[in-house]
Amino acid sequence: MSLFARREEIPEKMRGHVIVTGETLMMQIVTIVPEPGKEEVPPHRHNEEQLGYILEGECELEVETNHPPTANWGSCPDKFAGQPSEKRILKAGDFFRIPAGALHRLKILGNKPVSWIAAYHPVRPDYLPNAIKLESKHRPLPFK
Repeated sequence: MSLFARREEIPEKMRGHVIVTGETLMMQIVTIVPEPGKEEVPPHRHNEEQLGYILEGECELEVETNHPPTANWGSCPDKFAGQPSEKRILKAGDFFRIPAGALHRLKILGNKPVSWIAAYHPVRPDYLPNAIKLESKHRPLPFK
């Protein structure tokens, strides 16, 4: 493997949902084309903190604001049923953060695709099978 991946090296079927990973950080580029009557990203939660940047389009992101510790998820529903949350309309150029364990969902507004870049820490194990691993034969020197 290499420390780099060029767009033309990414398989065509992955170009709408590209995932690259290092040792402790994962990056995802997603484009979703709206489908009438469909909630594009249904409510879900994951162990990883997520930071994102909207590249194009407009969407509404809802994020649970009083999320439980990840160890207690077994008793937490994956739906917004009275949990405190914050909704925000996001457009190109906007950033977002989803804390680890927070329930969240995304709805596309309008009929144009929405694209975003997201970074996860630590790496999401469920995304590893489709990820492009960027690695080096040499370990970097520690920062001083």
